[in-house]
Amino acid sequence: MDFGIIGFGSIGYGMASNLRKNLPPSTTLQILDTSPDVLQRFVADYSTFGKIEVCKTAKELATRCHTMLSSLPNGPIAQEVYLNPSEGVIAASAAPTRIMLDAGTFEPELSVHIGQTLLTKGPGRYVDIPLAGGAVGAMDGTLSFMVGYHRPSPDDVIGKRIVEALALVGDWEKVQFCGKLGMGSASKIAHNCVCLCYNLADTEGMALGLKLGVDKHVLWKVMTEDCYDSFQMHLEQPVPGLVDNAPSSNQYKRNFAAALTLKDLRIA
Repeated sequence: MDFGIIGFGSIGYGMASNLRKNLPPSTTLQILDTSPDVLQRFVADYSTFGKIEVCKTAKELATRCHTMLSSLPNGPIAQEVYLNPSEGVIAASAAPTRIMLDAGTFEPELSVHIGQTLLTKGPGRYVDIPLAGGAVGAMDGTLSFMVGYHRPSPDDVIGKRIVEALALVGDWEKVQFCGKLGMGSASKIAHNCVCLCYNLADTEGMALGLKLGVDKHVLWKVMTEDCYDSFQMHLEQPVPGLVDNAPSSNQYKRNFAAALTLKDLRIA
């Protein structure tokens, strides 16, 4: 059966691009988003790598797929996509071997509710797989994942398929199995609290040094070599001209939406 992905925001688009490039050309990639223009652009950009079909509903996409990913911005949208009784994934044909990997960051209890409901109704197994790495990591294929599933044994077919699917869009060595359903979401909420604290500290520290007259390149060296360094210091560096792929060095092109940051903090 085919592979599918729902949600073509800045992260979903990057994930989908790597899916189409890394899947066998004979495998059709089923896609769905609320923006027809984005889907048309994706088809134009990546159809040379293999067949792509645009679906009208989550039910249609899930019915066609053995494995599907979703990258959705918030819990209410996730509930609509997965649990809408007429057009959602829950209305798809029963398939115990279908896996549904949801990369959104939601309340852990919502992930559990969606997963248990789908498992009971029959469309397949839902697993929360929130990610880290932002839009840059999505395009580069270097995302890391926090998976709401136990560490698989060698004969665990579902676990093996989860790793194989995530290796298509990220770094398989950065796939962390966090335990039962919902623990991926719980881990991501804690992770984001730390990351956002780093962002605040980086921004305030750099702003203070620049205000006091320190050259930005000297200050960068002090921060990264003589003081401390962090992944966030590079990914979200607020001062232009220090990190080539940081938003600040690319006309502040968005890596992670402020609205999603606020949503994650409210969940925490």
